[in-house]
Amino acid sequence: MFNLGNIYYRQGNYDKAESFYVQSIESARSFLEPSHIVVLGYMNNLADLYSRVVQYEKAEALFAEALDLSMSTLGQHDPTTLTIMNNFGQHYLRVGKYAEAKAMLMGCLTTRTIT
Repeated sequence: MFNLGNIYYRQGNYDKAESFYVQSIESARSFLEPSHIVVLGYMNNLADLYSRVVQYEKAEALFAEALDLSMSTLGQHDPTTLTIMNNFGQHYLRVGKYAEAKAMLMGCLTTRTIT
């Protein structure tokens, strides 16, 4: 289901992509913990889609939720956490929140350098 969302995303059919991404998250949450790496990955991709289609409030809320869950369960050095941080930082750049973008991306870079 998620991969179908990726196909629609790459084709620019964002409404269909969103539908498949949302269904994927709901399905995964029905049998996995909310902080499972698969769920977090799906959340990250949906947040990125929202950011790219100018649904900035939805994007920020979902990025924040995914990052919080990832940090609390996987830790700041986990690749999933770092990916979410990077994409969240890119979102902040897109919306002109440069101080937040810098903090997020520097945090990501610092953590990657340490590990």
